Amino acid sequence: MSYHRYITEAFVLGSEPSGEASRRVVLLTRSCGLLYAHVQGVRLGRSRLRPYLSTHGLFEASLVRGRETWRLVGALPETDEDGVRRIVRPGELALLARLAVLLRRLVALDAPDEMLFDRVAETVRFLAHEDLRADELPLVEAIGASRILFLLGYLDAGRPETALAAQGGWDRSSLSTLAPVRAVLVSAINEAIAASHL
Repeated sequence: MSYHRYITEAFVLGSEPSGEASRRVVLLTRSCGLLYAHVQGVRLGRSRLRPYLSTHGLFEASLVRGRETWRLVGALPETDEDGVRRIVRPGELALLARLAVLLRRLVALDAPDEMLFDRVAETVRFLAHEDLRADELPLVEAIGASRILFLLGYLDAGRPETALAAQGGWDRSSLSTLAPVRAVLVSAINEAIAASHL
């Protein structure tokens, strides 16, 4: 029996050991939505997939859907002509980890949402491209979280501050424009999460 292979961009939300040498990984994918995938033998030193699962990063995933579970069978680095640096600084990794927790909490399984994936990927790429100061990271997190909540229908677009933050695209001017309303954004995010009851 042959299985269809899905090739899609993916963002690692987390993983846990499975058996002696495998892992169960949580992925947000552009084409297949949020899913749990089994990765055979990835805890062995020679696994080609291991580097892709170690941090909250973007990559091109090759997935096969079995009867009961997805399997990650291949991976390629995201191509970028600019030579994007790996996100390794603790503050940036912690920011992405918190956004990953939010996504795992609110996104339904196997429900593709390309716009949501694109907004998350834009945030990851912005962190990878820009040399941000530590004091700028809380604002980046607030903007990233507000975009996730807005697209999932948890954030009120009627408030000017949240509507502005929910717009796509990242650049330094986004930070300058939204810095004065960060406290309002954080308050709106906390209210939205509390109201979700999840």
